[in-house]
Amino acid sequence: MSNFSAIESRPLLVTDQINELLDFDDDDEFFNETVDEFEEQMQVGLEELNSLWATQTHPEFSKKAHFLKGSCLALGCERVAFILSKLEIESPGKDDEEFCIRALKILTESWQNTLPLLKGYPDFKRASE
Repeated sequence: MSNFSAIESRPLLVTDQINELLDFDDDDEFFNETVDEFEEQMQVGLEELNSLWATQTHPEFSKKAHFLKGSCLALGCERVAFILSKLEIESPGKDDEEFCIRALKILTESWQNTLPLLKGYPDFKRASE
């Protein structure tokens, strides 16, 4: 896949999953703890993905992308999950190395753009009610 418009057309967040987490508790404590754990998981996971890419470790790269994708979907991080799904398929050793290099860069940028929105969503939701 060399067409990056499919990535850019994905929303950063899908709020259905986020709203379910917020509805789980009267305050934002559960949500905030979940997002903090997820942030740490993503930080470590992105570092691992880049390291696995650098060493061309195909099976582990795909497994890590798949694992992170599931966590992203659970928290409504649509664009990041979509990129991870593409990387899961186009992992090291496959034909489209150029795609993977660019997708890893876009993955990091998308995550950096998504995290503040995710963390700020409870306040945004309250302000818009």
